Amino acid sequence: TLRRIFSRVSTVLTRTMVSQFISRLVILVLGTLYPAYRSYKAIRTKNVKEYVKWMMYWVSFSAFTVAETIADVFIAWLIPFYYELKILFVFWLLSPWTKGS
Repeated sequence: TLRRIFSRVSTVLTRTMVSQFISRLVILVLGTLYPAYRSYKAIRTKNVKEYVKWMMYWVSFSAFTVAETIADVFIAWLIPFYYELKILFVFWLLSPWTKGS
């Protein structure tokens, strides 16, 4: 029985850590690298509308990052699918259909 308990606890911890790792990776790639490229293109083409859009994104994303840092410690274990919700929020920020940021 002790072996079963240890096995279940390690499975839960592994799933949580994998979920957290994947969440950080997706947010890094989608939330930073792609917008950085698009911001660079907006600056190079001198498209003011795109420039303002991406600067608004960076302000929103930085506020999200600050809130995420605090929430990861205090809220992550309370809310089911917390990491998945963070990924969806970044998708919402980036989406041209929702005009998230």
